[in-house]
Amino acid sequence: MIRFRKLFFFIMAFAMLLFSLPGMSSAHAYIVKSNPSANQSLSKSPDKVSIEFDEIIQPTFYSIQVLDMKGNQVNKDNGRINSSNAKVLESDVKKGLPKGIYSIKWKIVSSDGHPVDGVIPFQIGVSDKNQPLLKSKTTGYIPQFDLILIRWIQYISGAIFVGLSFFYLSVYPKKSLQNTSLEKRYKGLINISFLFLWVSILLSLPLQVTIDANVSWLNAFDFSLLQDIATKTLFGKVWISEVILLLLLLFTVKRNKEFLWWASFIFGSCMFLAKAITSHAVSSTDLLVSIEFDFLHLLCASIWVGCLAAMVVLLPLNREEEGKILFQQMIRRFSTWGKVCVFFLVISGVYLGLKYVPTFHALFYTEYGRVLTSKVALFLVMLIFALLNSLKGRRSEGEKWGMTLWGEVTMGVIVLFLAVILTNLPTASSSLGPFKETNHFNNEDTVTLKVGPNVIGQNTFDVILKNKTGKPLTEIQQVSLTFSTQRMDMGENMVNIPEVSAGHYKIQGMYFNMTGPWKVHVHALTKSLEDLDTDFNCTVGSQ
Repeated sequence: MIRFRKLFFFIMAFAMLLFSLPGMSSAHAYIVKSNPSANQSLSKSPDKVSIEFDEIIQPTFYSIQVLDMKGNQVNKDNGRINSSNAKVLESDVKKGLPKGIYSIKWKIVSSDGHPVDGVIPFQIGVSDKNQPLLKSKTTGYIPQFDLILIRWIQYISGAIFVGLSFFYLSVYPKKSLQNTSLEKRYKGLINISFLFLWVSILLSLPLQVTIDANVSWLNAFDFSLLQDIATKTLFGKVWISEVILLLLLLFTVKRNKEFLWWASFIFGSCMFLAKAITSHAVSSTDLLVSIEFDFLHLLCASIWVGCLAAMVVLLPLNREEEGKILFQQMIRRFSTWGKVCVFFLVISGVYLGLKYVPTFHALFYTEYGRVLTSKVALFLVMLIFALLNSLKGRRSEGEKWGMTLWGEVTMGVIVLFLAVILTNLPTASSSLGPFKETNHFNNEDTVTLKVGPNVIGQNTFDVILKNKTGKPLTEIQQVSLTFSTQRMDMGENMVNIPEVSAGHYKIQGMYFNMTGPWKVHVHALTKSLEDLDTDFNCTVGSQ
């Protein structure tokens, strides 16, 4: 009970300290705006091109090129990050470019260590109608097998290491260690997990080289590339801190005193804090709060899975009468901590889920959303196994623990596997999906605005006007839309919409030239010269 209180107050105090930290601002590595904007038509050749992102660009492995339709580079070789705004990638353009279609081909590394690239087309003058239009696109990094394997080993080994340390401090009946063979198995497992943690973290640096520099493993150990990653990127700085933590953990390997177990648990937990700093959380608008929730999510999942691994190791205790009593005591003690872990997992999971998957469309129509759905489903299965194990512990019916314990462990291992994929997939926060909302005018008439696909660049805007009985408004002389971004003062852009059928007005155009919140003002003028006005707040996604 004393150990329970110590650990409980430690975790609660640490959580309160984290949550008391002020929030900071950052965002995902998506384009906020570009100059020229996607598919913009310029009257003359620009002096330079620039792209502003929602976050600071990593100062390495970036590039920007302006290409004509033949693939020839027409910008100067001075691509750079703006000295006064580290979110802007820019390059000067050769003077006097002829009329035609051009494309800006760019690549950056985002704060979470993932490369992002894309193409932004624009044109100078009026191009030939027979010339094909280029499509603007942005492509994020998709995790490959080597990344999934190495990061999964890191998650599993870290979970076992931290979980076994936690189990010893809060759950373990000390007299069970009188069984020498079990003691060797227990400490052997924690040492093996520590070894795999070393291997996975050491390999993560050349792995990052293959991702950011886009090279094979044969070139991943090039010293200059390793140095660039280690010294110029956030990932590299965090990697150095992880190596330092591993060196500190070397002094705890004997664990012949309780304070060494505490050191193992605290230093091991800091490994997950370091991991959270290079996750999607670092790209959040509330940087510190998101990192705190991501850390607690990883820590609680690790404690849960690691403690389950400990109980699997100690299953032989259940073969003897006295051992059965000890094993049931462990189940009961862990059940209390399991509830604490589930509580923090649910709270942090809901917070992070809403941040990275803002709409139902994003949940079902993006890779991130579908993987997250699978993870939640397996988490629920894991909870069912946990409930069965808890009931067995309460009713002293644990003669056959193997199946349900292994079931819970297996679900936990798979959930961590999906967590690796989620951490390295582009989030669904930019894939908001089509916008649809209905407002009332000052009278009882309604207006519905539909925007699809609701991204930077070309969109279709539908305005549907109905009276209070639900029939189309036919006494309309003119309908217009006025666009203004709420992110910064860029003025307003107004356009009249043609009627396609009774009460239905439709237009296509590139009226959204940056991500984020926009105000769309709908104005309708009746034949009796009555003004009908309403505003829609639409959040625009990236591509």
